[in-house]
Amino acid sequence: MKKLITRKKVDAFWKKRTKIEDARVSTHFRDDDMHVFDLRLINKYITPKTRLLDLGAGTCYHANRLANKVAYIKATDKFGEFLKYCNVGTNFETEAADALTYSDGKKYDVILLLGILNYFDDDEALQIYKNCKSMLSSDGTLIVKHQSGVDENVVVDKFSQMIGDNYHALYRDKKRDEALLKKYFNVEVIDIYPKRLNPWPNTHFYAYVCTHKTE
Repeated sequence: MKKLITRKKVDAFWKKRTKIEDARVSTHFRDDDMHVFDLRLINKYITPKTRLLDLGAGTCYHANRLANKVAYIKATDKFGEFLKYCNVGTNFETEAADALTYSDGKKYDVILLLGILNYFDDDEALQIYKNCKSMLSSDGTLIVKHQSGVDENVVVDKFSQMIGDNYHALYRDKKRDEALLKKYFNVEVIDIYPKRLNPWPNTHFYAYVCTHKTE
């Protein structure tokens, strides 16, 4: 299958983003209220006993706000410079690690993949999902959220006025997103944002809430 994402371009872009001091803008590009809806969804699946893994956590914007609601959080990012913003403590650990290969042999009740799958090809996404399956507890939940193509794959590889830099990403066709996840999980697709946060006609944000398949 033809590669739609160039790893070198993606890594160069995110390495530059680590130099931006605004922890929200460096990883999210703009300061809006998307996190309110993200956290509203995540809160449905956590308890004070939850062990949570946030893969590709960036500046830990979500993890920082969940730390006092769960028993334990592990936050990872390939670019460790982002993790300086994380509120590490007795129940909150961080690790500079690539989501593509991360698998620590532990079990988590909730695993988050928020906004990172736009930077991986299909085969890479499957590797990440396979690793997540191995780390997800038997009754655990994987929450995947990102922009998907409405009717087809949308590949961006150009200068972005909004971001102010060359941007490279894959907005995978929604049906393809579901198909990849269903290789390993039961999947519920949730439209979590109001229309004002989905202004583009050819892409749309979705959350894919995944649980282990029953044999």
